[in-house]
Amino acid sequence: MNKLRNIVIWTICAVAVLAVVTWLYTRDSERQVEHNQNAGSIETGIALFKEKKYTEAIDIFERVQPGHPQEWYSLYYLGSSYIMLRDYPAAAEHLEQALSLNPTETQIMHALGITYFKLGNLKLSKAYFAAVLDINPDDAEARGLMEIMAKLERQQPGVNQEKPPEPGKSEANDH
Repeated sequence: MNKLRNIVIWTICAVAVLAVVTWLYTRDSERQVEHNQNAGSIETGIALFKEKKYTEAIDIFERVQPGHPQEWYSLYYLGSSYIMLRDYPAAAEHLEQALSLNPTETQIMHALGITYFKLGNLKLSKAYFAAVLDINPDDAEARGLMEIMAKLERQQPGVNQEKPPEPGKSEANDH
């Protein structure tokens, strides 16, 4: 009787272990399938982006599941697609998410600099291009865009302009 009970217990344990192993294998297989689908979606989305089919690319990139190792890349292209469609608030939202996942990627910072420039926020735009230059001081594009924005700031009425001297006072008397 004792021997029969041990056989039943060992059989139950073996079945439980087998069930757990099967569940883990199935779960890992499902994750691998999902990963492959996400990777395929990213590749398809990039191809559509390069073909200038931005709306279709957005549909693909929005299907990429959160937590995918290349999620930042998908969000970058999603934001870039919105830039091309001139939907700058949506672009900023997705690019900010991409940057939070990959905070040293200068491509994302470039795109954010352009997005905030288009939204009229020169200060934030310059900050992103400055961040690019902190990472890569030789980035000629970021340097050139910073110079353009500095020039625009100087040209804006009321920004960085000195008051004209009051009549009857010379600047030499102000020392």
